[in-house]
Amino acid sequence: MAYQSKTIYPSYDAGHTLNNQSSWADAREASASGIITTLATTNIYGIKASSRGSVTYGCSRYFSNYDVKGALPYGSAIMSASFSIWYTAKSGADRLVQHSTTGSLGSTGTFDSCLYGSGGSNSNEDMIALSAEYTPSATGEYTSITLNDQALTNLKGIAGTDGSSSGMFCVTVIKEIDYDDSAPSDNTTHYSTIHTDAYTGTGRDPKLVIMYENPQPLWFGTNF
Repeated sequence: MAYQSKTIYPSYDAGHTLNNQSSWADAREASASGIITTLATTNIYGIKASSRGSVTYGCSRYFSNYDVKGALPYGSAIMSASFSIWYTAKSGADRLVQHSTTGSLGSTGTFDSCLYGSGGSNSNEDMIALSAEYTPSATGEYTSITLNDQALTNLKGIAGTDGSSSGMFCVTVIKEIDYDDSAPSDNTTHYSTIHTDAYTGTGRDPKLVIMYENPQPLWFGTNF
């Protein structure tokens, strides 16, 4: 049976930022953001800023949710998946990680929903990677990122059920230094800008692309 391709755009998305913190830990691990962005572009960064003898840190992440359960036929077999982001500026490496907010992303409390008490794949075990580290390919075009086995496990868990699962696949785009928990040394080296779902049309929207097989038909025989 030939594979089918399905492109899914965000059901919810938002950028979340916390700036002007006295330490990198305060910026990275805070329970709430200070700024929520729902404009056509948003920033992803880890920054260190110095002014008049004072040093502050900031962290910015992009959160998005994709209705996989609603997009694929019940019982579909997912074979592979990729995630595409349109960068308008890039500096430093990035990574996709899991977050736990399956509904609207408009609350400041979304900011730390990509942090977990344990069980993560980074050295702190507080973030769950959905991709390898990657460097955006270029600005003014899509960067396509292959999703890892953990992401495929998540996708299969929500696409193949009709139970209580929300069916939302949750992705956060972060800087690699955020994943590594490595404090930035300046305010430009780890700073990128991407298009969001608020962009007019879908020509630059983040998107999830899934390759799958349709459910096998049920055959009912007759005994004579």
